[in-house]
Order: sequence, then C-alpha cells, then structure tokens
Amino acid sequence: MLCILLSPLATTAQHTLTGVVRDSVTRVPMPGVNVILENLSEGTVTNAAGEFQIESKTQSARLIFSFVGFHTTTRLVDAGVRATIAMTYDPQSWEENP
Repeated sequence: MLCILLSPLATTAQHTLTGVVRDSVTRVPMPGVNVILENLSEGTVTNAAGEFQIESKTQSARLIFSFVGFHTTTRLVDAGVRATIAMTYDPQSWEENP
C-alpha cells in the first residue's frame, strides 16, 4: 500500500538546470537577468555572478532570458550541463516612440 502512495512522488523528480548569462560583446556576467521556463510561469533571476539555477520536471527545458536593453533569448538547456548564454544588446529598445 505504501508503494502505491509514494509512486507519484517518484514520477515528479526535479532536474536542476544551471548556467551563466554573459554580455555577448564584453563577456561580462549579467546579474538580474530574468530566466523563465517556457510555457510556465516559473522563473528566477541571475545572481551577482550572472549565474542561474532553476528546477524543471524534465531533463531539458527551453528557457527564456530577458533583460532591459537586450534581445530576449530562448535556449534549450539540459540538466547536468552548465549552459553559457550570450545576451545581445538591442539599441532599438532604447529608442523613443512618438
């Protein structure tokens, strides 16, 4: 009976997705980047060293990276592999619209 009750817990194992976000030109780590699991509302923000860690129910997941003044980037990230994400500056995001 106990095995039947615990079996749903085994199927909901979490996988940790990790990496670092850097400016594509300067290669400087970017703190404060929003990191969201695609199609979900779950997310996190990169730390002072530009690093992120987020839990996923799948071995790999598409993550959306966004930061003011940079192009939003979507990448497939695999658990167990530290991803490096390069954010590209978006000069048009700073233009004023009349």
